[in-house]
Amino acid sequence: MIIILIGAMGAFKTSTATIFARAYSEKNAASKIYANFHLLLPNSIFTPFMFLPYSQLDKCLIIADDFYALKNVEGFIAVIVNMSRKLSIDAILTCQYYTMIPKQLRELSTVIISPKYFPDLKTLKLNCDFKDFQSIMLIEDPISLCKDYYDTTEIVEFPTLSKIKAELLKISKNKDDYELNVQLYTRNKAERKELMREWKD
Repeated sequence: MIIILIGAMGAFKTSTATIFARAYSEKNAASKIYANFHLLLPNSIFTPFMFLPYSQLDKCLIIADDFYALKNVEGFIAVIVNMSRKLSIDAILTCQYYTMIPKQLRELSTVIISPKYFPDLKTLKLNCDFKDFQSIMLIEDPISLCKDYYDTTEIVEFPTLSKIKAELLKISKNKDDYELNVQLYTRNKAERKELMREWKD
């Protein structure tokens, strides 16, 4: 299942993703959740630049918040699209505008959701666009559902070279994982060469 959340800043995209992640965690306690923001769930793994242990991916949930800002967005999307077909991988991707969603991803997505929060009513309205029909979901008091599971004031990390190297080494389970993450991260040959120097067999 591929879920896309679209909406302007403050539209409760990350909160919606967190609510879904919490439900996923409760239902699939043995499955990992990879997210590029800190999720305080027992089976979540923080991966700020969306590096993944590709050789060990199986049933899991991948959450890419503001996915279009990822440096490796094209490669990341291609891998997710191909792997989600063959493995039990679910993905939640958020972005600000419908036009940011590549056509291939739109066609393969299960649902595109536009969240809108009504503070006076303490209600989150989700406009859900499935391929064959549309529906509306209402979530009461969404803040209480997600406030203990992620920090709304978290600052996005800037990808300095030392942080990139550290994350690559932390998440990659073998050289193939490391190399694939590097290839997806950058097309710059010099940068790839520099990053590959860090891998120690």
